[in-house]
Amino acid sequence: YQNDFGRGMQQSGASEGGSKEGGFPSPGQQGGFGEEDSHLRMILEETEAQLTEARSNAESAQFRVSFLEGEQSRLQHQAQTLRGDVKKLQADIFDLTSSKAHYSKQVDDLVEEKEELQLQLLGAG
Repeated sequence: YQNDFGRGMQQSGASEGGSKEGGFPSPGQQGGFGEEDSHLRMILEETEAQLTEARSNAESAQFRVSFLEGEQSRLQHQAQTLRGDVKKLQADIFDLTSSKAHYSKQVDDLVEEKEELQLQLLGAG
C-alpha cells in the first residue's frame, strides 16, 4: 500500500502542476487527492476491520489459554493424587505379596505336619 501511495503522490504532484519539492498540488488545486483519500479510507477501513478481527482472535486465544491453564492445574493436581494412589497400591501389593508368602509357607508347614501325623497314625495302628 505504501508504494501505491508514494507513486500516487508523485503522479498527482507532477501531473497537476503542483510544487515539485513535496509533490503536493499548489494551493487551491485538488489534484489526485480525492482519489487518494478514498483509497486511503478504504485501506484504513480494511486495517480497522483486520484490527478488530485480530483483537477478537487475541481475546479468544486468551480465553483458551486461561481455560487450558485451569485444565493443566486440575490435571496436575489429579496426577499428584494418582501418584499418591499408585504409591499406596504399591505398598498394598508389597504387603499382600509378603502375606501370600507367609501363608504359603504356613500351608506348606501344615501339609507337612498333617503327613507326619498320618504316618504316625498308620504306624500306631
